[in-house]
Amino acid sequence: MQCPLNANHQEYFTYVEDGFEVKVEGATLRFVTTPGHTADHMSLWFEEEQTLFSGDCILGQGTTIFDDLYSYMQSLQRIKALKPTKIYPGHGPVVNNPQDKVDEYINHRTARENEIIKYFKEVREASSMDVVNFIYKDTPFAVRIGALGNVRQHCQKLVKDGKLIELTKEYYKYVDGSPETK
Repeated sequence: MQCPLNANHQEYFTYVEDGFEVKVEGATLRFVTTPGHTADHMSLWFEEEQTLFSGDCILGQGTTIFDDLYSYMQSLQRIKALKPTKIYPGHGPVVNNPQDKVDEYINHRTARENEIIKYFKEVREASSMDVVNFIYKDTPFAVRIGALGNVRQHCQKLVKDGKLIELTKEYYKYVDGSPETK
């Protein structure tokens, strides 16, 4: 007898993409791409209830980690546009005020980005860890190491937005529009 895991995986899996629907009596689930937490992250839209199963994109409490902040912010805007009545997260309690929760996530990331930009306006050049040590100066070092990943993502987003230049790996220069910074 052959182990099913060694068999042709096409027999066991259906590969889905954005908009793919699963319909059963009384329920339609539509796959919605929501990259950012991971490049291939998807959420499920429950059409009949106008609710979202958000996976790791939105949590019931706290904020998530992400691989790509630029994509993540776009995913938050996409979720906001769906106007879900509830969000069922992959972790934590049900979100009964989804628009407020999505706004909270957007505002949190925007506030952090503004802190980083303010820091770069003052120092002009800095490493990711310099930014962490400034923003999280009153935080235990072990927590700062955890925050480093998010700060890296913010810096990469700011590079994509044209607000920073990466001079060397994880060392950035602020771009203010003047000829000497371009």
